[in-house]
Amino acid sequence: MSLAPEVDLDSLIIRNDPLSGAIIAAIMQEAGLRAVRKNRYVILQSDLEEAYTSQVKSGSEVDKFEFYK
Repeated sequence: MSLAPEVDLDSLIIRNDPLSGAIIAAIMQEAGLRAVRKNRYVILQSDLEEAYTSQVKSGSEVDKFEFYK
């Protein structure tokens, strides 16, 4: 599995959400799976964006769990 030349990993890393190494690994794995499901062996920027939104929870989603603290 390889990355397309136009993939910008820096834009993924410098976003406002703090990302651990485990989350970055999960995003990359999810992006790879999305590419394979589309019969590709190259990860596109769109695969990374979709994986990011599925792996990184927004503030409103995190607030739902405040009840359980």
